[in-house]
Amino acid sequence: MAIDDLKEDKKTATVTDDKKENKGRVADYLQAPRKKRKSYVVAALGPGTTHLYSGIEAFLRSQFKNASIAQPKSIEELVKNFSRQVILLVLDDEFTDLEATLQIVAELKRKKSNQVIPTLFLTRQPQRLVTNYHKILSSFQESDDYIDWGRAEITHIFSKIRNGLNQQFARKSRRFKVDIPIRFQLISDDQTHYGRLIDLSIHGALLKTGNSLILRNSEQLKMYIPTMGLIPGYTEEFLRISGKVRRVFITGIYCGVSFEYLSDNMQLLVTTFVTNIVMKQLPIKGRGKILGPNGQIV
Repeated sequence: MAIDDLKEDKKTATVTDDKKENKGRVADYLQAPRKKRKSYVVAALGPGTTHLYSGIEAFLRSQFKNASIAQPKSIEELVKNFSRQVILLVLDDEFTDLEATLQIVAELKRKKSNQVIPTLFLTRQPQRLVTNYHKILSSFQESDDYIDWGRAEITHIFSKIRNGLNQQFARKSRRFKVDIPIRFQLISDDQTHYGRLIDLSIHGALLKTGNSLILRNSEQLKMYIPTMGLIPGYTEEFLRISGKVRRVFITGIYCGVSFEYLSDNMQLLVTTFVTNIVMKQLPIKGRGKILGPNGQIV
């Protein structure tokens, strides 16, 4: 009898350990990726920009001591730099032939698809840049930005660099690719609009709106996100979440939205929702199962 009890206890302990392992791996996966390698800002600048490079280097040294800077002198050197942990690419559109450079950057970004490499473009011809960008790099617009530095002060460039790096270093949670149709209302007009969530985390989302609607930074909205049966015990068809536009991307129809004013219960529901999306994506034991709000498999 004692031997049977011991076997049963061992079996129970094994099941419990498996659940803990799965739950732990999902929890780790929800968090922002840990950076272990040395991080680089790669500044690919055109001729006659020595002063700008020196300014960026001094700015990083004073504001972001954990970031190093590299300056490729050619396309070949730019390609080699992508083997590093690149956290920001500053690209002057006069670095070399614009279209050829964009093609290479697009290929390098595709090869490193598991790592977001935001790009800040410096241009004196914004319309030319945007036209070529849309032809070659439009799928990466969620992470890229540009500045007309023919009109901007160097402090404006530093501000853009700061914004890009702050987003990289301060990201609260990992984002996951999704395609979820939603409806939302703007606080400013109270009309119903429709869009899609392109990626999602436990703290925010990337929203794609229609071509006729361009949102502004700091705009507030109310989102209705379908639960799709991924929150056991929750009977409502939608999660009703307040959001704030934190960034509008180059095309104007994509924007980063943070979740705001979440109660403890709503944060738990959002975490359960995202966790169960992850459970369907992760190649781990128990994949495809659904977790309840308390972490139990249902």
